[in-house]
Amino acid sequence: MLNTIKQIKNNISKFLLPACIFLLITLPLILLPSCKNEKATAYYIPEDSMINILVDLHIIEGILTFETDSITERATKYYHCYFENNKIDTQRYNASLKYYYKDSKRIDSYVNEAVIKRLSIIEGEIDRKAMMSSDVIK
Repeated sequence: MLNTIKQIKNNISKFLLPACIFLLITLPLILLPSCKNEKATAYYIPEDSMINILVDLHIIEGILTFETDSITERATKYYHCYFENNKIDTQRYNASLKYYYKDSKRIDSYVNEAVIKRLSIIEGEIDRKAMMSSDVIK
């Protein structure tokens, strides 16, 4: 259990590969033409929910670094299961992601900072649990 926690911590702290995968997946959405209809904003996933989704997807990408199979194939399976289990419409997610990335200041100041902050909190919780586990083992 302790080794698993340490492995998860190590992989969460390795944002480079997951971040690259995330950018490869989201970059085409950013480059697509944006919708100008402000009335359509009700369709988009609310910002706080979007932050939760992005945190979960970053964690999934960290888990994928453990996988030895084709990362693209595994990523597709993980994402499909995640969206299905959480009842998230992928078209709505993609449209919401595109909507939030339209405003680079907003995405930087709110979404990215909030995602990084939440991931740091999760990493701290994992560290704390790992320390508690190592204290119990002694």
